[in-house]
Amino acid sequence: DIQALREIVQQNSADIRQNSADIQALREIVQQNTEDIRELKEVVRQNSDDIQRNGIAIAQLGDAVDKLVIVVTKLDGRLGSAEGFLAEMRWIDKFPSRFGRLVSRGRRVLPDDLDAFYTAFDQGTLSDDDANAVRELDIIIQGVQGKGDSKVPVLIAVEVSIRIEVYDLLRVLERSAILQRLGYHVVPVLAGAIIGDELNAQAQANGVEVLLKPGDILYPVSDMIRDLEPYRASQDA
Repeated sequence: DIQALREIVQQNSADIRQNSADIQALREIVQQNTEDIRELKEVVRQNSDDIQRNGIAIAQLGDAVDKLVIVVTKLDGRLGSAEGFLAEMRWIDKFPSRFGRLVSRGRRVLPDDLDAFYTAFDQGTLSDDDANAVRELDIIIQGVQGKGDSKVPVLIAVEVSIRIEVYDLLRVLERSAILQRLGYHVVPVLAGAIIGDELNAQAQANGVEVLLKPGDILYPVSDMIRDLEPYRASQDA
């Protein structure tokens, strides 16, 4: 029995030694895993810092793009005003060539230069509103149409707009009608660079001449805003 017990003790001792070795190996594995986890945490922390910095940079870029869009929008409005003014000046400066097919011996006049207009306004038969509407015409040209015995005196009533819209058509018709009521033979004209096909057809149907000079368009700043939209969309995403 004692011998058997000794063998059991020896076997248990061997098992204990083996377990001790296994436990030591396990401790080493746990220690290595702990170091790996510590390194992984450091990598994650660094990546988090990078992500945060990138997020801040992306947000700053988005803000910069938004500010640029605002600036470009304001610039577009200012250039639009300048573009319209310059276009009107071109039509005034070059009216002999640009309106030559509509009138001969033409000269630019102001409403108060027209006898019937001034008389009607002075006598009160022309309202202040109608007088001011005529005065807001961009250009009035006085001349003649036709040749020889068929010549007739005419007024060319012009609304100038780079991009001709419906309200330009309505204005020139309204203001031309006022002059026609005063006895003038009036040719209403829309002058600009761009007009839609449908609006062009409406103008011709109402007896309005349409004269276009596409070269008067300045650089389309609005295209810059359109080109910025993908950057804004990617930033929002």
